[in-house]
Amino acid sequence: MWVGDGHAGFLGSPEQVAFVRTALSGIWPDTAADWEKAAGRAIRWSGGEGSITSRAGWTNFTRATLRRGLGTRL
Repeated sequence: MWVGDGHAGFLGSPEQVAFVRTALSGIWPDTAADWEKAAGRAIRWSGGEGSITSRAGWTNFTRATLRRGLGTRL
């Protein structure tokens, strides 16, 4: 999967949704059908706040996913 450095928030692009779904099944793992709710659980689990569709929630989700995937606190 390729991740670019585009807009710093969630736009609902197919690439962003694919990233969230892949992260949920591979990193978290949460394979719930409702990816928005599952992403919210991941955000809260990591101590963050916000909906995946908000700028803060998107930031929290991507940061927490990177940390969890690398096994580090960055």
